Amino acid sequence: MSTTKIKDIMTGHPTMIGPQDKVDEAARRMKTVDCGCLPVGTDSDVVGIVTDRDITLRVIAEGRDPKTTLVQDVMTKGAYTIDQDSDVEDAAAEMKARQVARLVVTNRKKVTGIVTLAEILRDAASGSHGPKVLRELAKARPGHHAAH
Repeated sequence: MSTTKIKDIMTGHPTMIGPQDKVDEAARRMKTVDCGCLPVGTDSDVVGIVTDRDITLRVIAEGRDPKTTLVQDVMTKGAYTIDQDSDVEDAAAEMKARQVARLVVTNRKKVTGIVTLAEILRDAASGSHGPKVLRELAKARPGHHAAH
């Protein structure tokens, strides 16, 4: 039985944004492509990720001007990546370990997509490997206990 590869479920060709771009431009790009995050940098050098949540909490809620605030000032620095040929189970384990809901997908260090927890859960629900993926996501981290 084969498992699903990240490249089979990811959203390909993500829209990128530069760290020196303004937050309002990031928001416009998110709206245009109907997504909640943008990798920051270039397709060969990702320096972070900016999400709709970053914009809401670090700009709007703090009363900052999105027309003058730079993406680099509100982005999450660094971006967790996974190779596009990795198994979905590997992505689930990485998300669980890093406590993130998105991973930047790469192929030979070039950005090729984004994979989200929602995409992984949709795939798990429709595939025979679903229970394995869900078990991976449900594992308690060392020192943490699942809620009863």
